[in-house]
Amino acid sequence: MDDPELMDSVHLVHNAQDGDLAAFNELAKRYYERVRKVVRLRMSPGLRKHYDSVDIVQDTFVRAIDNFDHFEVRSETSLINWLAKIAENLVKTRATKRSVQQERAYESVASSMENGALRPQPADEMDPPVDLIAKQEFQHILEECIRELPEPQREVIIVRNFATGGGPRRYPAWETVAREIGSPSGDAARMLHTRALEDLAKLLKRRMKDD
Repeated sequence: MDDPELMDSVHLVHNAQDGDLAAFNELAKRYYERVRKVVRLRMSPGLRKHYDSVDIVQDTFVRAIDNFDHFEVRSETSLINWLAKIAENLVKTRATKRSVQQERAYESVASSMENGALRPQPADEMDPPVDLIAKQEFQHILEECIRELPEPQREVIIVRNFATGGGPRRYPAWETVAREIGSPSGDAARMLHTRALEDLAKLLKRRMKDD
């Protein structure tokens, strides 16, 4: 694990496990928007409205911290993907019981968001041709088209383009993508991604023409 940002994230998790709310807030700031984007791309419309609840986001980080010792740290992409899967399960189960630790974490994040101390980092930019239409006014069209893709194509785009590390153009290696989506090799993942982008471009072109 030689990624400085990933090592710093692991350090934050360990501090949060010891009750450091500042570390918890920093983790939420660092991954909130990236995790939210991945989950929204996988969710059905009926479930997406529940995921916009702040409680679900906070619950995700609390549960991740509680279970981090069982997670194999490989890359920041795998960490984001793991957080997203926790969030997806929470949306589906809509857990209602909260521990004292969760209540403190909720209050801390909510307070920090209200006073502007916690501002989620934006998701990274995306590869062409995705970034050509990824302006805010077309974001909903992009998300709908990605959700229309077959699952293997949707997953390779999500993992490669959205479950990314911090900073511009910091995309996971193809071997990492392959491991996350269950592809036999990095080359196979790269070829699947190329086909997925081609099909996505066709969907976008058709959708923009219809609109």
